[in-house]
Amino acid sequence: MPTINFWKIILNVAEPINYSQKMLRRWMILSKNSSEYETYPQESNILVITQKNMKKHSFWPFIIAMVIVTLYTIIHQFIIGHRVGMVAMNDFMGIWFLLFGVIKLLDLKGFVDSYRKYDIIAKRRHGYAYLFPFLEIVLGIAYLLDANMQYRIAINSWTLILVAITGIGIFHSLRKKEAIDCVCMGTTFPLKMSKINLWENISMWAMAFFMLIRMGNVTMAHTMNTIPSTQIQQTTSTVNCH
Repeated sequence: MPTINFWKIILNVAEPINYSQKMLRRWMILSKNSSEYETYPQESNILVITQKNMKKHSFWPFIIAMVIVTLYTIIHQFIIGHRVGMVAMNDFMGIWFLLFGVIKLLDLKGFVDSYRKYDIIAKRRHGYAYLFPFLEIVLGIAYLLDANMQYRIAINSWTLILVAITGIGIFHSLRKKEAIDCVCMGTTFPLKMSKINLWENISMWAMAFFMLIRMGNVTMAHTMNTIPSTQIQQTTSTVNCH
């Protein structure tokens, strides 16, 4: 089995996001009045732009991230020759957690400060907010490493717990109509707290739950197939005697 360089995967996945952010800024310059912007030349010849009236919250980075993860999943299915939904969901969950965890680390302190505003555990335990991005990265690597799905029940169980906790915090924030940021993509790409964030959590939770149920059924079927037929006959005859 070939060795997987996860740092290379992280860099390859995160690089298009940063590039997309730069392209989005340039597009905004072309599409709006240049008087709304201030530009500063840099030594690297990269233009740093600050817009006086620029909307802070944009869902474009989130959409781009979703497209990248989906394309990776589809391409990987063709490369490995699988067309199984379980394997595709496994890849999707793995690269999703890995990408979003790494993005949060770009500004860990800013993420912690914003995450504590709505997460039910982070409000009480400051350390949990610091730990959360690393938990996502660990889950992402676990999904990608567990290609044979030997530990899928444990991985999906932890995913259900982690996603449910975050989802509860988002739900309470929406119910109270709090005007705060959702930092699922860190403070580098802040998103306005909305139902989209809630549906994202519900979708991830549903995928983990579906895989957990499927793996439970597969494990049960495998256990039944490994029971010797003589033992099944003895059990059946014993029941019939009673």
